[in-house]
Amino acid sequence: MLLKRWIPAAVLVATFFLSVVLWQALVRSERAALSNHTESTASVAREFLRDELESHAESLSNLVKRWQSSEIPVEAAWLENTAFLLENKPEFAAIVWAGSDREVRSSIPSKDALPVDFAFNKALDGIFASASQTWSPVISPPVKLTSGRTAFIIAVPIWYGGEFKGLIAGILDSREFIANVLNDARHELDGYVFAITSGKAELYRNAATPDSALALELPIDASGAEWKLSVWPGRKLADSYITALPTAVFALGSVSSLLFATLIYFAQVNRQKNADLENANEMLKAEVRQRARTEEELRRSDEKFRGLVETMTDLIWEADEDGRYTYVSPRALDLLGYGPEEVLGKRLWEFMAATEGERFKEAFFHSAKAREPFSFFESMDIRKDGTRVALETSALPVFDKEGACAGYRGVHRDVTQRKEARDALKKSNERLENAQRIARLGGWDWDIENDDLHWSDEIYRIFGVEPREFGATYEAFLGFVHPEDRMAVHRNVTEAMTLRKPYSIEHRIVLADGTVKVVQENGDVRFNQAGSPVAMSGTVQDITERKQVDEQLRLYRDHLRELVEERTADLHELNEKLKFEVEIRKKAEEAVISMNEDLEKRAVELERVNKELEAFTYSASHDLQEPLRVISGYVQLLGRRYKGRLDKDADEFISYAVDGVARMQRLISDLLSYSRVGRLNALSPVDFEAALLRAKANLRVAIEESGAVVRHGDLPTVLADESQIDQLLMNLLNNAIKYRGKDTPLVTVNATKEGGEWLFSVSDNGIGLDPKYSEKVFEIFQRLHGSGEYPGTGIGLSICKKVVENHGGRIWVESLPGAGSTFYFTIPGKEAANA
Repeated sequence: MLLKRWIPAAVLVATFFLSVVLWQALVRSERAALSNHTESTASVAREFLRDELESHAESLSNLVKRWQSSEIPVEAAWLENTAFLLENKPEFAAIVWAGSDREVRSSIPSKDALPVDFAFNKALDGIFASASQTWSPVISPPVKLTSGRTAFIIAVPIWYGGEFKGLIAGILDSREFIANVLNDARHELDGYVFAITSGKAELYRNAATPDSALALELPIDASGAEWKLSVWPGRKLADSYITALPTAVFALGSVSSLLFATLIYFAQVNRQKNADLENANEMLKAEVRQRARTEEELRRSDEKFRGLVETMTDLIWEADEDGRYTYVSPRALDLLGYGPEEVLGKRLWEFMAATEGERFKEAFFHSAKAREPFSFFESMDIRKDGTRVALETSALPVFDKEGACAGYRGVHRDVTQRKEARDALKKSNERLENAQRIARLGGWDWDIENDDLHWSDEIYRIFGVEPREFGATYEAFLGFVHPEDRMAVHRNVTEAMTLRKPYSIEHRIVLADGTVKVVQENGDVRFNQAGSPVAMSGTVQDITERKQVDEQLRLYRDHLRELVEERTADLHELNEKLKFEVEIRKKAEEAVISMNEDLEKRAVELERVNKELEAFTYSASHDLQEPLRVISGYVQLLGRRYKGRLDKDADEFISYAVDGVARMQRLISDLLSYSRVGRLNALSPVDFEAALLRAKANLRVAIEESGAVVRHGDLPTVLADESQIDQLLMNLLNNAIKYRGKDTPLVTVNATKEGGEWLFSVSDNGIGLDPKYSEKVFEIFQRLHGSGEYPGTGIGLSICKKVVENHGGRIWVESLPGAGSTFYFTIPGKEAANA
């Protein structure tokens, strides 16, 4: 009887406990399914946003690459390319070309219609600072448009000659841009609330934040952006996952517990079992449906992942624990020259040289052993055609169900151009540092608003401190100045900022060990649009040794003055004697005057002889042409008539004779040209742009055969000898086309006004020359290549030099082997705009 009373209670407790367990399991299952779906959706949204950001940044980078061979873009080409970009990327609200001084050079729409003020908007300070320190696109923090809406800017820096020249910036309305991206993936994102923030600023929100504990946050770090993506499941979506089934099951279990306890005496055990089986069956059906939905989501995710991978510019890959490729994207053909089927099964380091491969192999297995990712690992791979490509590899480990490392999944990125640019910049910096060390001259830059002082390495050496020992502020610098000179230095700096003028001052500094040095300091102030000083830059040179020498010279002069004073008395006594010498000197001066008159007559005679010599050279060179033509004709006649009839040596000798006569004719022709340059005609207004067109017309055959491109900026009209200017430009263009490299010749002609003269430049992308020959190339008959490599007589540049000097100018060349050449020449600024 006791047992019968406890059986209902035991059944009641047991069934109630089972209901609670089942209820908790159902709640956890529904929330896990919703959480998984939310995470998958958030990842998809993040990938869409990241792809679009990188796509827009890449389009701006491609725009900048069109001008990487020139210092600044040509405005007409800029407007055409920018208009084309806006047609393909209509999300841009505006595209702006701004200089390093933040001045807007050009924009679409016009400067007056820009939604952001580039000159005064403080939010743009950071993007200009970031762009001047990198070669990659950067994304700004949120900025306010003039309309009040929130936007952000993608900026790509413009570099030329190792210097930051400005940036190309694309302005995008954040809400409009993000809404378009998310709407493109609407079928995969329905039912969710999205918010995107940058710091404390909100870029986008498509609905009010629901009251849900299932929110998910993911970072978006594409192209330097520091955004945060927040995702909430909507009420309808949450209700579709989190149903009333667990509550119903719990309520049903509780009621069933009472029912089972009441009916235990009525032998309902079998019916209770059937009910339990039915509940289990429903749970199994729900699990099957959930699994089907999960598998469908996985299939869609896999298709999206594969589509993204196969359209990316980087090579996506997977490898097993031995480093063998198990999957590669089609990009392998572009990066390595091998098809995916040729890469699969091979190890990652098999495409590298032996030493490089060992280094990569060691890093791979070290990371695999530590079960950690490896990032931004640079290696030099060998393509199928034997060329080399620099790859940057990043990868994450992949684990199996037991938690063991099953391989890696990663990406190869082509960084060849970036590596070449980095190496070139490193060499340039080394040369600059070496020059500063030799001259004991260092540079500095002071951010006045933030009191941030930057020194070059040479200044640290002059001051005898390490960078970590220096406070990098103006006050820290004054601490090194000698106490007696400190007020003078501060006064000069203050006057430079208030009077808007540069300053130059010598002062002493005291090193940490008590050593006193003397330095020459120069500085110049930069002001903003409002006229307030924002930065100051300048140089510091150690002139301690020079000052010591000056001091020794001063002591020597003082000693000399004492000696002079001592000798004054003696000289006074000799005054009478000197009077006699004065008389003699007067007679000598009369003789000198007579000699000067004789020298002037000789100079007139020498000028006459020079003119006769010039006329003789011209006549002699001209008269030599006729006998050479006769010799050439008969030698060629011998070659045609007796070719093959004499021995092989005779044919070869005749060929040498023909070639020698031809070269002699070219030499005499060039000598005639050189002699003509000596006779400067009357000056007249010469339009350099028209002269360039005439030179291109004369070289039309050479330009068409080489495919050369000749472009120019604004060229002036100057008083000069028109025929000699035509010959000067034609020789320089012919030189640029003749000494071309493998690329299509690109020649750029520009002119700028500097002081009282015009500075012209003719730049090319040819083979270049060693700087040690920069003077030799202008000497007559001087050649750097054999006649078999490049034809010519070595007179062309000598003629250029003579033309420029005839006009009172100078000519020089700046070049490096393989990096092209730039010929500079000056013409006095006798403008003829109104002539």
